[in-house]
Amino acid sequence: METRGTIDTISKNEFLDDYRRLSDFQDISRQIRTVNKFISLFSSTDNLEVDEMFIEYFPKDLLLEFNMMIVGGMDDISITRIEILLFDVFTFIFRNRNLVTNSYAQSFIKIFLRYIKNKDRKSTVYSKRLVNSVIHCVSHEQNKVIFIDENGLLSFYFVIPAIKFSKKFWKLCKQVYNLDREYVSSLSRSKLRDNINQIINNYCPTSEEYRMLVFAIFRMLHRFRLLDEVEFIVDQLYDMTESTLLNHIDKRDIFYPKYLPYLSKIWSGILNASKNKIQIDTFDRLAVFAALFSIDLSKKLNKLSISGKFVITKNTKQRYYVIYLTLIAFPIIDHDEKPWLFKAFSDLHHSFQRFIQKKKINFLRTENQFIIMQYYVKSHEILDLQISIDDCNVLETFYDRLVRIPLLKLHSCYLAVHCIFRLPRKGQSNDSHTPENLNKIKIFLHWLIASLSDEKYINKIQNNQKLYLYEHIKTCALSGVNDDLITMVFSKLESKLLNDVKKKSSDDLNLVQYQIYKEIMSMVVNSLNESNFLDKKMAEYFVKCLKENSDHLSPNECNTNKSDSLAISTSSTQEDKLQYQPIRLLFTWFKLIFELKFMFGDITSKSVNLEWKLLI
Repeated sequence: METRGTIDTISKNEFLDDYRRLSDFQDISRQIRTVNKFISLFSSTDNLEVDEMFIEYFPKDLLLEFNMMIVGGMDDISITRIEILLFDVFTFIFRNRNLVTNSYAQSFIKIFLRYIKNKDRKSTVYSKRLVNSVIHCVSHEQNKVIFIDENGLLSFYFVIPAIKFSKKFWKLCKQVYNLDREYVSSLSRSKLRDNINQIINNYCPTSEEYRMLVFAIFRMLHRFRLLDEVEFIVDQLYDMTESTLLNHIDKRDIFYPKYLPYLSKIWSGILNASKNKIQIDTFDRLAVFAALFSIDLSKKLNKLSISGKFVITKNTKQRYYVIYLTLIAFPIIDHDEKPWLFKAFSDLHHSFQRFIQKKKINFLRTENQFIIMQYYVKSHEILDLQISIDDCNVLETFYDRLVRIPLLKLHSCYLAVHCIFRLPRKGQSNDSHTPENLNKIKIFLHWLIASLSDEKYINKIQNNQKLYLYEHIKTCALSGVNDDLITMVFSKLESKLLNDVKKKSSDDLNLVQYQIYKEIMSMVVNSLNESNFLDKKMAEYFVKCLKENSDHLSPNECNTNKSDSLAISTSSTQEDKLQYQPIRLLFTWFKLIFELKFMFGDITSKSVNLEWKLLI
């Protein structure tokens, strides 16, 4: 007696024989019923031979029906029926990966994509199985090329409500646009250009899924260095980027969308491009790019704090110096309009802090360590963050090494000036007039005078017109930043300093040593501003003044530990009135001139509105 399983097998085999002859019948309704029955019988079957039979003997009349539907040669009732069939056929063919490389199957991909591309309304058909079949379909590289050329995911987004399968849509975007490099030559450049502009022009600002699509395709362009081969409206992409950033930046970083860090790399590529050019030419753009780059760098540092090696590439330096310029400009940025910028910088600061505390910085070259510490001390000062004892120890250790490197003498002064008063040891005052702080000023002045009069430094400046480590900032790292914006940043900072000078607090004229230090500092910084260095005679005179006047502070008044290296202070929160002390304003002027001459301008740049006598 035959079992039920045997009967089912015989029944299926008989049906397959009928299916092979299906094209002999001209009745479309019968063909549709037979195809639907095939799908029903074998949907749960994983059999390559059966799958190949389905597409090999698929009725040609039904293929004609599909094409008629695409060109609009049907009434609405017929369209709905044939649409359902097309989606069911596509879902069945790619329910597994048996046919992803089959050339017959690829003809169904093209029919499917042509239909959804020309469809002017959302489909009533939605099935998780359809989405899964698309994912299976694009597991093969050549099928990805078809989807990219036909702008398949954009069409899919508009036809199938993407919000119903948001996570899978992101998976689709990553899978399609993560094309293997050897297939890049198969992409049509003209179609790619048209598709990208179609995607940009149809942007849905409220749709998270649409953002996934936009930034996935631009990530592909960046990966394959196609940003210069495909023209697009770059300002529209910037507007999308800005709205995306502002939509997410208030969240904790663990809740950022997965595509957000891509934006940093995409925009690095665009800033370095020659065709689709954009310039950072406003404070708004500067803040947006700094925030984007901070998010990416913060994520990278968090990963590297666990494992991996921090490699500082050309693009890393570009992002770094855009961030650093924005950090310098932080005091003149409207934070009522941009409260999110503090969060971006604060997150980055704490990522650097973890990286440093994990001692990952010790594995870097000294030059790269300097880049990190340069940001770290500037960030501490600008964001008014308290430096911990651990931070202080790290900084002291780093400075002790830095001052022994001849090429980095002036650099060490620049780093040290950010910290002199910020973190006094427990029980110490933040006032620059105290014996301990006077000693720090004296040590700093000795080192600054030695650095600016150093013969190797003077030769380097006169011959190369650049300071070591900063040689290529303007030409490489800041190629996307408008020169007029840089000029405006420093002009506004100078104006702010001038206003602070008008508020400067009066000094205790009985502290002769303080007055001497203040006058020496003002003349040294003025010399840097005017001529970039100190001549030997002037340096010797200043050192003599420092030595002769060091006795104005009696041993009983001073209980500090003297050091031959640059002292690092550890401090609590500053009192507002202290920021207007003349010596502090002079330190600010030194930082401003250093940043203008050596980082963001050139050695001919000068602070023109401030006279050194005003600062004392």
